[in-house]
Amino acid sequence: MEHDELEHKVDETVVTEAVTENKSKKLFIKGITSSIGVLAGVAIVAGAIVGYRSPDTFPFATRCLSAIHAPAALVGGSMISWNDIKTDSDALSLYLSNSGAPESEYTGDVFRTRILHRQMLTLAAEKMAADLGITISEEVLNKELDEINAASGGKEKVEADIKKNFGWSIEQYRDRVVRSMLVLQELQKKLLADETFTAPAKTAAEAALAEVKGGKDFAAVAKEVSQDSSAGTGGDLGFMKPGQTVPEFDKVMFAMKRGEVSDLVRTEFGYHIIKVEEIKKDRAGKVTEVRARHILIKFPSVVLEIQKWLDKASIYQFMHTTVPGRVDSAAETAQN
Repeated sequence: MEHDELEHKVDETVVTEAVTENKSKKLFIKGITSSIGVLAGVAIVAGAIVGYRSPDTFPFATRCLSAIHAPAALVGGSMISWNDIKTDSDALSLYLSNSGAPESEYTGDVFRTRILHRQMLTLAAEKMAADLGITISEEVLNKELDEINAASGGKEKVEADIKKNFGWSIEQYRDRVVRSMLVLQELQKKLLADETFTAPAKTAAEAALAEVKGGKDFAAVAKEVSQDSSAGTGGDLGFMKPGQTVPEFDKVMFAMKRGEVSDLVRTEFGYHIIKVEEIKKDRAGKVTEVRARHILIKFPSVVLEIQKWLDKASIYQFMHTTVPGRVDSAAETAQN
């Protein structure tokens, strides 16, 4: 009996040790698995941080951030993703590369910063347009694209050019370029219809006109205050034929006499003051050419209005850049 009990106890001990060993192995495997999982998680987080902080050093990390549409920035609560940045930077890189630009112009932190700021500006314009009740419908977008196709050799040619120059489909070009262009155009129309927006330009133009009417040399005033590229030559436009300028300017200039100074002439660019210097006529006495000077006081820039919107907006930038001047750079990029 004692021998049987002893054997039974030995069997129990063996079974217990086997069970304990099996549990230990399972715990060890679980521990290893958990450790691998933790390390993988840490690696992913570290990779994301590295991608955000040093995108040029670890391009694989930035590709991962782009693939998961990780945020690069938030503007007024709306996200600009890494994929947005990559889509535009790839397109512009291809275009500049095809144009023979040096690689330094389409790589690195400065280039990436310009892309981010352009995206900020585009998003701000969209939000500003929405605040003003401006909408761009699919119908309007497609109509504008049809006009571009018609003016540029047809849809197939345009598609081929876009693919070659930007690597985009025509739909991407429509949504990323044509839409932004229409938003800016509609914003400008809306703002130019607001007298408070155009009033500063009118006040400055009236002051310039008063100087000229008061006897001050027209060319001297043009050099001092005109915002046109002709300011350096005293506003001299040279000889111009009918139809070479915008209709409002053209109509007034060709109705004036030699030596005459106009009142304020409003065009899409701002307020002009025109002085006719010489007139050429044909044998029938019809005016064929006019040499004129002008002073231009431009309307405020729509880009600067968008910048004001950005100044007031909450902006969170996650993508690391070393180039200062966030909003100024956005405005400068758009104007260039």
